[in-house]
Amino acid sequence: MKRLVIGAVLVTAFSAAGVALTAPAWGAPDLQACGLGADSPYWISDGTIRGVGSRTDCGGTVTLTVRIAKDRPFQPDTIHGTETRTEFGNGNVSVDGACAGYDDYYTWTTSSSGNELESGRTKTC
Repeated sequence: MKRLVIGAVLVTAFSAAGVALTAPAWGAPDLQACGLGADSPYWISDGTIRGVGSRTDCGGTVTLTVRIAKDRPFQPDTIHGTETRTEFGNGNVSVDGACAGYDDYYTWTTSSSGNELESGRTKTC
């Protein structure tokens, strides 16, 4: 009988501990992280490509710079368009750039807070 009582007490204790451990997740606030975005550039007309960078769910303001760059293996990448916004809160920034031949291009978003993000490479032009 002692073993049965002790077993029931242990099962109850562990069950309560499991509920207690999971309870904070049920009541935790849904926190959004401040983040940058960089969409892959795309062709908009002969000789012109567009990239879009963004900043979302952030407090305060920064200087946000969005660039279109051409990926050049084993060489410095070349910049083909730049757009900078000061005192920028949240939203999108578009930049148009000149195409320099069919190749891999990407959008590069940087923030004065030190964060940066590059889109994936995409062949365009």
